[in-house]
Order: sequence, then structure tokens, then C-alpha cells
Amino acid sequence: RALAEMLRRAGATTGSSRLHNGSGLSRDNRLAASHLVALLAYVLQAPYAEDFIRSLSIAGIDGTLYRRFKSSPLRGKVWAKTGSLYQVAGLAGYLLAGEQPLIFAIVVNGFNHSLRQVQRAEEKILEALAHYLEETRREPA
Repeated sequence: RALAEMLRRAGATTGSSRLHNGSGLSRDNRLAASHLVALLAYVLQAPYAEDFIRSLSIAGIDGTLYRRFKSSPLRGKVWAKTGSLYQVAGLAGYLLAGEQPLIFAIVVNGFNHSLRQVQRAEEKILEALAHYLEETRREPA
């Protein structure tokens, strides 16, 4: 109920969501990537935002992202939460590339590749987004 209430306050429509438990370790949970983005945006406005962000893993530095992004230009610039179950992988958080963090959520279901291949695709998506943001900042107004 608490998760559903937070989704509602974040402006995420909960009609398509199904929250079986709060641990995230249930195949019965259903949450759209857009809902994760709404929650992450909501948290940025909360009084506990700094504490929440500091609790996330940092790409190439600590937590579940310690071994990822090691040689990437995004090392230290992705602060996120990872998650995986059989044929399900997710990465959601903040890309610190510019004045404002870019909020992202990538959820992959039913894949027939290795988890490492999916994780590498997540990394490539974020690298492309960072490159795009960098290029748009360079363009003359």
C-alpha cells in the first residue's frame, strides 16, 4: 500500500502496476519504466533526496555497479539501482552529465542473451544518451 501511495503521489498512474511485495524480488511485481522514472523524479524533490541518491551504487566505483562502467567515460557518473531475475534485468537511476541529472529506467524482459550482454546494452544506451547530451550542449544557440 505504501508503494502504491508513493506512486500516486509521484504522478505515476498505477492502473497497469501490480505490486506484490516491496522487495522487488517477486515475479508478480509489474512496474513500467515510466513509473520508475516518475518515482525517481519525485524523490529528487523530497527532503531525503540527498540521502537516497547517496544510497545508490556508483558506476565503476561501488555496490552492484562496481564491476560495470570501469573503462567507460560514465565511470562515477551513473548512480543507479540494478535488478535482475531470470530473463529480467533493470537499471534505473540518474546520469550525471550536465547541470541537471538525467533520470532513466531501462527494463528488459524475456531476453535470450546472457545477462552480461543485456548489461552491456544498458551501458551502451547510457553512453549514447550522455554523448547526445554533450553534443546538444556544444551546439550554438
